Amino acid sequence: MRNEQFRHSFGVFCLIAMALSYVPSNAVAEDVAADGLYTFPERHDPPTAIDEDVDACALFETEQEFVVFNLVLNMEDKRIQMRVPKVYLEDRWDWVHETEHTAQLFRVDIRDFTPVTRPETSHRNKQGNWNWITFVINDLVSLDEIARLQVEAAVGNGLEVLMPENFGKLIRLGRPQDTKRVELVDYDLIDGPHRLKQIDHPNTFNNKNTFVDLDSNGAILNAFSCTMNGRALNPMCSQTFEFKTMTVQLDYRLSELPNWHAHKARVEEFLTCAVLEIEET
Repeated sequence: MRNEQFRHSFGVFCLIAMALSYVPSNAVAEDVAADGLYTFPERHDPPTAIDEDVDACALFETEQEFVVFNLVLNMEDKRIQMRVPKVYLEDRWDWVHETEHTAQLFRVDIRDFTPVTRPETSHRNKQGNWNWITFVINDLVSLDEIARLQVEAAVGNGLEVLMPENFGKLIRLGRPQDTKRVELVDYDLIDGPHRLKQIDHPNTFNNKNTFVDLDSNGAILNAFSCTMNGRALNPMCSQTFEFKTMTVQLDYRLSELPNWHAHKARVEEFLTCAVLEIEET
């Protein structure tokens, strides 16, 4: 039941992401490709320069106000007690001590890992600066399943998504009974960018490539779903990995993909400072 709930939630997330990719902009959309999706000018923004000496836990040593909360992992039957500087929690209901959450969102500057507020992101957007990342911590889900669902969303199996000219009509989510479940073994692995492997699947609906980072035994350590350059106004990447029985999802501009390893390392450093205790429930 929990896996089905996750699958439905993840499917809804993919559908929303696809919707954002399909919305045309008369000012920037160049053409419509043969598959009916809008094309945009390719972006070649450089990745943000990262100072290796920046301490992701610096505010844990300088801030005076902290919030202690519990991250409840229902699928793992665990509770993680965490303590973070209050400035990283933007919403007032997150400032209440000892509350329980099933997920928590953080938004940080790539350069120094300081928090970035929603109004600040709007300000940076207007200036053309996208030098921040967001990351969400929540219940542990198999990376194999996450990658499989990313591929399934890309090939369109069970996702009847309408083309932009019909976008106002009903969109139905769910696999018809006569379609085959997508499996990772159905597709070859080819060399991808930045020391990653690409799952060589067709792309029917959501303009996205699927990449994986593998260990020496072929197990997935990181799963990536990235918008194809030129198929969205602002191509994005989603990077997912496991940390201390949690699933961590990072989101950033496609231009930041070369820094994926550094982003992960600093998020892990931050979470190591934040985690106080992990207990069974």
